[in-house]
Amino acid sequence: MARRALVIGSQTYDLKGVVSDARGLGSVLEARGFEVDLRVGQDATREGILEGYHRLIRSCSAGDCAVVYFSGHGGRVRDPGYRPDGRPRLSSHEQFIVPEDFQFSREGDFRGITALELSALQARLTALTREVTVILDCCFAACMSRAPGIRAKALSDTPYGWIASHLESLRERGVAPASLHVEGNPHAVRMVAAGVDETAFEYLTARGVWAGAMTDALLAALDEAGPLPASWELLGRRVRERVSSMFPFQRPELEGPVQRIALAPGEAASAPGLPYFGREGRHFLRGGRLHGVNVGDEFLVMPFPASRADPAHGLARASVIHVDAGSCEVRLETSNRTLELTPGLPAFLVRATGRKRSVQVIDDGAEGSLAGALRIRLETSGLVRPASEGGGDPSLATVSLGTSFIEVRDRDGCRVAYPLQAEAGSVGQVVRELETLARAQALRELESGPGADTLEDRMCVEWGVVEGSKPRRLSGERRLLEPGERVYVRLVNDGPERLFASVFDIGVGGRITLLNRSQPSGMLIESGGDAWVGMRYGQDLVGIELRWPDAVPADAPGLESLVVIISDRPQDLRLLETGELRPRASSPRSQLQSLLKLIAWGGGRDLMLLEEDSPVRYMVRHLEFMLQCPKRPVPA
Repeated sequence: MARRALVIGSQTYDLKGVVSDARGLGSVLEARGFEVDLRVGQDATREGILEGYHRLIRSCSAGDCAVVYFSGHGGRVRDPGYRPDGRPRLSSHEQFIVPEDFQFSREGDFRGITALELSALQARLTALTREVTVILDCCFAACMSRAPGIRAKALSDTPYGWIASHLESLRERGVAPASLHVEGNPHAVRMVAAGVDETAFEYLTARGVWAGAMTDALLAALDEAGPLPASWELLGRRVRERVSSMFPFQRPELEGPVQRIALAPGEAASAPGLPYFGREGRHFLRGGRLHGVNVGDEFLVMPFPASRADPAHGLARASVIHVDAGSCEVRLETSNRTLELTPGLPAFLVRATGRKRSVQVIDDGAEGSLAGALRIRLETSGLVRPASEGGGDPSLATVSLGTSFIEVRDRDGCRVAYPLQAEAGSVGQVVRELETLARAQALRELESGPGADTLEDRMCVEWGVVEGSKPRRLSGERRLLEPGERVYVRLVNDGPERLFASVFDIGVGGRITLLNRSQPSGMLIESGGDAWVGMRYGQDLVGIELRWPDAVPADAPGLESLVVIISDRPQDLRLLETGELRPRASSPRSQLQSLLKLIAWGGGRDLMLLEEDSPVRYMVRHLEFMLQCPKRPVPA
């Protein structure tokens, strides 16, 4: 296995810290065994960047670790209208990065590098190796602040016609990939400097040098982790909170297989955690009602980069005293009065006070010790419990303990997994399956925000199936759909403010999957605009293919749900996921949706000036259908 990196610093226009950022990250990568191709100055022109990317692709093979880093200006130009053939508009903006020679652009000779070109390049790279990481410290949003010591890394005054003709030329020459993932790339980690409509900043640090806010935080977090293996998930949260503590309206995003170890092969096993942050002497966790947090829950704040709760090394115990939609306030208990917690430290749930779902246990001849072990595990679970005798609450599921097998059925009597051997080692898996059902049921029951959290319902939610490349809308009673059919969701914002939408699929068997993976904190939908789930970037509407999970017996049609959560601010809801919903289709080449689409989507920054303490307003829509079970042999 080789380690190779393309590190690009394009210090154009008024930027001052780009070259030092690139050199700093390049040094860190070299210290970790990477062969670094550093491209700054005249090596960071359009031709130089593309040549460096092609060289990286030529040198990589299966199993190699590959990193692509860019620091500089990002650009975006609004598409002024809809496609002339009447088909849906695919993007309201075209995005690009700004090489050193961008100033020489003119009609017929566009010197930026578009999202479509980066998509094609990374598609080729991920087809060679799955260990790919992309780090982009740039943005597209308009400049909010020009105060001394702060500069925005955005550029947006390029004529749309220049980019449109450039893209058309790329397609004619076959540069664009033949197909792209509908949402994200399962093999590439992407860290980007700002959220869906935010500016990335560089600033004058306390060291007296200019640096990109995200790059500076990333280098600090890597140094803090040292030789300990830290997942990108933990690293990304640490970076986000550090940046947000300085620039409240810059929100770094992370997407892809985030459980991978940063800058090394392999994955880090970790429990779901929430990042800590403080404000005006009060203490908070970045998780709230939307994440399933309840008053009375207790978390253990751990040093970075811990991946699970460890009472022997915990920094503080955090008890939840107030819950909002996206965050919760906690009371800290620590034996060290001088301890000062820093933004982004991980906090892990150690005691839950939320509602536990009732589970009926039927003993059909199993050994008494097996039934006892199952009941103990149910009593200690934070999500499920044994049904009480004579209790009136409906059961989430039924567990049958036989002499040879353990079987789990949902409240409709359908098996949610194949039977397990009736032995002590199966008890843990049974409880995990029950907890999956409990999480799914909780999400199905999620209601719109109450009181101050109420968001006026001005969103039109349309869904249906895709026939050819055309949408066929479905509505009314619960439909029966077939595996292989493709569904779409279209969201139209009829209100006066921009909104953010996340769409989850609750599959047969209860697995929860976030569908808008390329914008994990919510798809930005501007006032009067729309967003599609199932639209490939740069291509037609293709939909999300329905598949019956391999792990679920094909006995009878199963319930599948789409849950749409719409909020007035970005919310990272990936903690709600419980793993992959469906097996991925085999493909000779791994393709990538646009990298730069992750960075920014339109609009002026002035609309994001919200009070820190104002509640997140949200509403929830539920769409349900039955999925026909495939006709296949069912193992005994």
